Amino acid sequence: MRADEATCILPRPKRLQFEAQAAKRGVEPGELVMRALKRAAKDRAFADCAFSRAQEIFASRYLEHQNDWHLWPKSLNKSVVVRILLNAIEEQIGEEELLEMRQEELDAVE
Repeated sequence: MRADEATCILPRPKRLQFEAQAAKRGVEPGELVMRALKRAAKDRAFADCAFSRAQEIFASRYLEHQNDWHLWPKSLNKSVVVRILLNAIEEQIGEEELLEMRQEELDAVE
């Protein structure tokens, strides 16, 4: 994973922290992303917490139309996993919405 791909998934303040942490450790941001994902794969509690936080952020952002900055985890590793999970939730919702559209609506989207 390239550095720009690894860091663009986070909100700007978290991205800056993440890039600083990578530089401090002397690794590419993509390496830190992989470490976070490996931890989520091995640590069920970590993964469950990240998934719950992603659901909270999704609800705040899309259902309640509120600012979600206060919901982001302090942990950079957890923030990475939350963002990836949030992307998956958003993609799933988008696909479901497309399946429910009438042909006229789909034509307008294209």
